[in-house]
Amino acid sequence: MSDAHDQTAVDEQPITEDEKLTRACDWSDYRKAYGVSADHDTLRREHILFCAGWDAGRRS
Repeated sequence: MSDAHDQTAVDEQPITEDEKLTRACDWSDYRKAYGVSADHDTLRREHILFCAGWDAGRRS
């Protein structure tokens, strides 16, 4: 994944290394609970959407 997932235009404070690890663990837990698509492109989109939601929750 690129660093584009680690900072958004509205996010003035970049995500920390600890937050990256926490988000990765949360993604893993999400995948265990809900499963993910076997298609690589769909999986990539699911991960991008998950990260966007996780990042939005971080700012609230």
